[in-house]
Amino acid sequence: MLPPASLAYLDALGIDVWVRRELLAERAAAAQQARKRAPKTDVEQARVPVVEPEPVAEPADTPVGEPPVAFTVRCVRFGRVLALIDESLWRERRFFLDVARAMHGAGRVEREVSRFEWPQLKSADAGMSAAGRAFRAYLETQMVGDTRVLAVGARVAELIGADFDAPIRLDRALRGLTEKKSLWRRIQNLK
Repeated sequence: MLPPASLAYLDALGIDVWVRRELLAERAAAAQQARKRAPKTDVEQARVPVVEPEPVAEPADTPVGEPPVAFTVRCVRFGRVLALIDESLWRERRFFLDVARAMHGAGRVEREVSRFEWPQLKSADAGMSAAGRAFRAYLETQMVGDTRVLAVGARVAELIGADFDAPIRLDRALRGLTEKKSLWRRIQNLK
């Protein structure tokens, strides 16, 4: 946690700093204990003001009591195709990466790999709504030109939202030949 002088400096610059309420309460309790233990003269007691920390306001759009979440989304780019794969389905990545290559089309292309990990910072808001906002902001930086998205996993679908245009969405690994044939037909229709 930042010292009060640093918080005041950042506040003067107009930079919002979110601090978990628990940390503020712990810091206030520790400061109060330190004041009780330290012997002070009458002059020192008269000059030292007791400052209680102000409560930190939570963002208005954050549901109160939303539980924090932690997850990783693997992002693999093949040319114009960006595959977003939930970490829980990463063990079946070969199939999903083949789908991404097929969506790209013919020709050799380099594979670029990155990760989106949540939570990114220890903050007061580590819930799913904040994760969705951060993931969509990350996704905007990845969308270059005519990028096509392969969204794999229920969590990825929840993060990008229903209004995001992802031509292929897979909530789970495909089971059976008929599901796979249907997927390959959808990919052929994209070209």
